[in-house]
Amino acid sequence: MLNRLSMPIQVGISVSDVKLASVALSQLFAIDSWRFATWSADGVAGSTHRGIPNPDWKGELAFAQLGAIEIELIQDVAGASSYQESVARSGLGIRHIMFAVPDVSAAIKLAAQQGIGVSTQITNADGVPTWTVLDTSERFGFDVEIALKVDMEPE
Repeated sequence: MLNRLSMPIQVGISVSDVKLASVALSQLFAIDSWRFATWSADGVAGSTHRGIPNPDWKGELAFAQLGAIEIELIQDVAGASSYQESVARSGLGIRHIMFAVPDVSAAIKLAAQQGIGVSTQITNADGVPTWTVLDTSERFGFDVEIALKVDMEPE
């Protein structure tokens, strides 16, 4: 039974330009290479934001390993999202900490017991959540993301 989140795997950072931010961070941190991707919610089964289907979100992303933690740079491009809300509320910077879990639904229930809801979610074809943003920004100053161990990032 899941009783606490314990496996942080990623820190997400909202930036204005993923390419410029990746160069700057590589000069400071021990990061030798980045993986860049354009990600769109269009065509992703079960993509919702605040309970409403959300096929319009698009972002430029960059990923790099820093020890055991993956750094994700997020440049919001279009569409309503928790990323857009975060930047509007707090500006650029630390956006989320992602935790790997064996059961996303159980993690959602755990969060609900603490009065924490879901802002954004992706489910598989069977409607089972595989990735979720918990709405913790008011409480912690950043969101908590949870992902199924086998589904760590959007492809």
